[in-house]
Order: sequence, then C-alpha cells, then structure tokens
Amino acid sequence: MKKTGIQFRLFAAILGWTVLLSGCSLLGANMEKAQAQISVSDQLLANFEVYLIVSDGRSEYEFRNENFKPRDNPTTGPATPAISTPKSGNLKMKINVALKGKETSTSSGNIELPLKEDWRHSIHLITGQKGSDPTMGCFGCSDFYAFDFEGENVQSEPPENMLYVILTGNFIEREVIY
Repeated sequence: MKKTGIQFRLFAAILGWTVLLSGCSLLGANMEKAQAQISVSDQLLANFEVYLIVSDGRSEYEFRNENFKPRDNPTTGPATPAISTPKSGNLKMKINVALKGKETSTSSGNIELPLKEDWRHSIHLITGQKGSDPTMGCFGCSDFYAFDFEGENVQSEPPENMLYVILTGNFIEREVIY
C-alpha cells in the first residue's frame, strides 16, 4: 500500500511539472513572437554616409552603410536586419547623415517611438525639398520627421535640403498586406 501511494505521488508530481513546464514553454514562444521589431531603410546609400544609434532601453545598436543589405522588394531600398525589442518602453534613435565627400553637408536628429506588443516599426530615410510632404501617396505611412541639412545642399535640381524620416509599421503576427 505504501509503495503504490509513493508511486502515485511521484507520478502526479512528474505530470504536474510536465504540464507546468510545457505551459511555460508555450507562453515563452508566444511572447517571443509578439516582440516589437524595427527595420531601418535608406534608398540613398550611394550618396550618403548614414550613422544610426538605436536604443530600446535594454540594448543599443549601431548601424552604418555596410549594415544595410538589399531586400526582396527593390522599391523599398536596403535595410538593416530587424532587431527584437521589448514590448513596452521607448525606442530612441540618433540619426546622422552626411553627403559623401562633403562632410560639411550633414543632417542629424533624434526621434523616439513607443514600443508595443506585436508591432514592427519601419523607418525610411529620404531627402526632399523643405515644405514638401514625403508621405504624399504613401499607403501605410503614419508620420514623418524633418531635419534640415547644414552646410551645402544635396546637389540636385531643385536642391533637396531636408532629411525626412518616414514612419510606417505593421503587426508582426497579424500582418496587414498593403
């Protein structure tokens, strides 16, 4: 009788731990998929030196031109690898862009974005004319920041004298297809 009671308790304990551990493992897997991510793209790497510092309160990442890699969709330009971030807090970015060969023509700025569960921020860097709306005709763009170029303007006609940081985003698990 004692042996059966011990075996039953041992079986119940093992079964309980198995259920508990598998439940934790499943929750952990779902939480991992729900993390926010960020991808930064720049279509103008041929003309600019780009330097970004991205901080999510947990980790800090630095990106330069060589970190931008081509993507499957050539209209979106090269991008950094997506990085996992916490599901809350703020994502802080320091941006510095300089025209190649003309270090006197620079633009820089700081932005801060709220992190949220199941969300991927995408940030696009482009140049444009002061006063223009870089999101015109952009489906999925949510906002933009504009930073002046200091020194010489970007050489084009008309001169592109602003760095625009365009914000888009999408769900990670329930991605909306545009």
